[in-house]
Amino acid sequence: MKLDYYIIKYIPDPEGPEWAIGVVANDGEKAYFRLLGVQGRDKVDLAPICRLSGMDPAHASGYNEWVHWFYSVVENEGTNPAGFEKVMTRLRKTGTTITVDPGPSVLVPQGQDPAAVVDRLYAETVS
Repeated sequence: MKLDYYIIKYIPDPEGPEWAIGVVANDGEKAYFRLLGVQGRDKVDLAPICRLSGMDPAHASGYNEWVHWFYSVVENEGTNPAGFEKVMTRLRKTGTTITVDPGPSVLVPQGQDPAAVVDRLYAETVS
């Protein structure tokens, strides 16, 4: 099975640094994502993104909105690879502080859960 994935990046200033903060992927049947500080839809630890960005936690509610947005994409486009790609392409073109860059497709080894591959990609990618 092939897994197409994107690296989720935080770019607060187009002239400044950018950070890899997550991975979103689709295997043609289901979508997955891992994002810095996220343990569940309503369980988000803002401390890691605030440390990374220097953002005051009192002003970090926008990050929660992005978490919910990625959950929505995974739930609504997970079984529709063309729709998933369209949403990712649109995100890349919008120029917001959260964006995605495509990674190379990876093969999921026979018998391995694609979610485990996403976990590995997240561990290898996120700073």
